[in-house]
Order: sequence, then structure tokens, then C-alpha cells
Amino acid sequence: MNLSALSQDFNRRDLKTIRRLARAKPVRTDLITGLFDRATDQYYDENPDAEPFAWVDPTTTVNGRSLPGKLLPFTKTVSVVDDVIDGRNVAVNLGTREAGTRVAIHVHEVGGSVAFIIGGKGKLKTWTEGLDDGLVSKGGFYYSPNNIPISAANLTNRGVRVLDILVTPVDVPQYTVLEPGWPG
Repeated sequence: MNLSALSQDFNRRDLKTIRRLARAKPVRTDLITGLFDRATDQYYDENPDAEPFAWVDPTTTVNGRSLPGKLLPFTKTVSVVDDVIDGRNVAVNLGTREAGTRVAIHVHEVGGSVAFIIGGKGKLKTWTEGLDDGLVSKGGFYYSPNNIPISAANLTNRGVRVLDILVTPVDVPQYTVLEPGWPG
């Protein structure tokens, strides 16, 4: 797996952690939370205007627009880690975002998630309320901030393999779906 694009954003230990998780190999939980914390810090350094706000449930738009793509969960999912460390629930999942599908508009009320595109030839389009749209391809990643509505879709004709890391306080849901019609 070529992670050279990530080498400017993450250290060697982080890249090794990503590679091991992508192969569903065991990784110490503190290495996962360290990786997550660095992704979080980087996101807020690059997006200082990203601030939580009073979102509405239900909602069908991000930045005033309806989003394309069929609402469907990942396919070919594997739970790699589901652990608690230092009062935080750490979940790592592998899944495929099939062509033409997207995750429902949702929020991570506390914590967030970081998704690494580890395989496939497609790209993910991301929408985050209040920010510009994103486009992520293999070897890249996107961060889902806390308490800001977000969605991601594969609008290409090829599947994309995703490594998704979610870190939340214990007893807090990993995410809250805001968009009606989510089958997951």
C-alpha cells in the first residue's frame, strides 16, 4: 500500500500503524489514539474556522445543498479494534464505499473520525457544513470534526476501501445520523 502522500502529514510510526490496521493486524490502542489525536490537531490547525454549531435533526442538506449518492453503509466490513483506553472508546473498521453510495449526513457529537483511503481506484467526495467540499483519493484521508454535519460519497464507478478510526468518550455514540432514510 502506497502511503507516500501521507508521509507529509504523519510520522513513520503513524504510517506503520495505518499499514497494520489496513491489514487487520493487531496494534496497541495508544498508537491508534496518538494517530487520531495528530489527525485532529492537524485538521483544526488547517481549518481554524471549523467550529461546532447548533445543527438540526433531521436535515437533508449540507451547505444548503442536497447531496448525490444512494444512502448505504459500507460493504465488506471488518471490525479491527473495539477497545476502551483512558475513558475513550476506540473503534477501527475497514469497509468498502461502493460506487454511487454515500453515508448519511451525520455528526460526531464528541470526538470525531479520521478515514484513510487505503484501496480502490475511486475517490470520495466529502461535504462538511461551513467548509469547502473535499475530494480524497487512495493514499489520502479526511477528518470528520465534532459537532459539524458531514457526509462522504463515492461518486465514481469504482469501489474505495476505507480505514475508519472513531474515538469518542465512553458512553457517547460514535455518530448521530441526521438524514432520514439511512438504512445502517
